[in-house]
Amino acid sequence: VYLVDYGTNAQINNSHLFYLHKKFLDLPAQAINAKLHNVELRNGADKTCYKFLELVSSSEPLTAKIYDVDVKNYSLTIEIFGDDGISINEMLVNEGYCRYLSSPKHELIEPSLAHDSKEETAQG
Repeated sequence: VYLVDYGTNAQINNSHLFYLHKKFLDLPAQAINAKLHNVELRNGADKTCYKFLELVSSSEPLTAKIYDVDVKNYSLTIEIFGDDGISINEMLVNEGYCRYLSSPKHELIEPSLAHDSKEETAQG
């Protein structure tokens, strides 16, 4: 069974499977796939997931900076910030759960601005 809220798979006994009532068949998606910007797992996924849940559960409200939108796969690449403004992505790296994919950049370049500057350079 695919658990859409956690994005994981689980094996369950057939006795725990039930038919879904037809009134729930046409609901729009209630979750969006997302991945953390510029980090990858360093330790096992289970330990990192528990730490991530601990960090996001202890902070309200959370905010996210969107770095990429994958329309085809309905997915986002994000950096999450706690109510204190500290990056959860960075906390996971600092505590050894993840590592940076590349040197962290603290500026977000808008795709439309990057595109406009390329056009100006090509024309100028």
